[in-house]
Amino acid sequence: RSFSLEYNISSDLDSCSNKTFEVSATCIGMSENFPPGVKLESGQGSIRLGCIYNTTTHEIFNSIQAAIDATSTQIAHRIVVCPGHYKERVNVTKPLTIESKNGPLETTVSSPDGNSVFTISEPATKIAGFTISGAKLLEASGVHINGDGSTGAELNNNKIIGNYIGVLMSNTNGCTIGNYIKGNQNIILGNTLAGIKLSNSYDNQIKSNYIGIDANNTISLPNGNFGIYVTNGSYDNIIGQSYNNTAVGNVISGHSLAGI
Repeated sequence: RSFSLEYNISSDLDSCSNKTFEVSATCIGMSENFPPGVKLESGQGSIRLGCIYNTTTHEIFNSIQAAIDATSTQIAHRIVVCPGHYKERVNVTKPLTIESKNGPLETTVSSPDGNSVFTISEPATKIAGFTISGAKLLEASGVHINGDGSTGAELNNNKIIGNYIGVLMSNTNGCTIGNYIKGNQNIILGNTLAGIKLSNSYDNQIKSNYIGIDANNTISLPNGNFGIYVTNGSYDNIIGQSYNNTAVGNVISGHSLAGI
């Protein structure tokens, strides 16, 4: 099981090329026994360099949370995540951009224990390009945007499916869910209570999302009771918008109690 590998990756980080190397040893076993940043691929002797990386510092990490927590990761840095299924809860404690390289079809982050997957409590945080699932416990959410400190948070181009609540916004203001640019809309479907829930939140924008249906308007998978659930004193939130005289509203379909 022991082997050594030396490779200069700094020039390849921005391409997120998932370099694969053949080694002389037969490496079959649990990936947690390998060095940080190395993951086991199918087949004997094939390993892949893990590719969660900071585009400013060029450091690589073996988890999204490790990339956030690193002392070298600073405000406004960008963390890029290569294709794969990452089972972790992510607590975003710095204003960062966290995005997948290849989009939600190839990059999933799921809760290992049923609690919320992403929790955002810092301003100007952007989460983009993931399938987010598995937050099935009561009131857990795929993404929880929490508190006044999260002002300016953005969610774009995510598929949020199979949670108790897709996106929970509690005590927030100035956040944006969705984007009018084609391909940057969120798809939020198949969550138990609601696609999006706003609680005691104001001055947020929810635009150009597909809620309860896929982006082609062909697959219906409602979010239980509500598409968008506005409660607990929430006010002055914009649901849908016009841009350059073109409507960029949300497509909301199939919910048992109310679309909004």
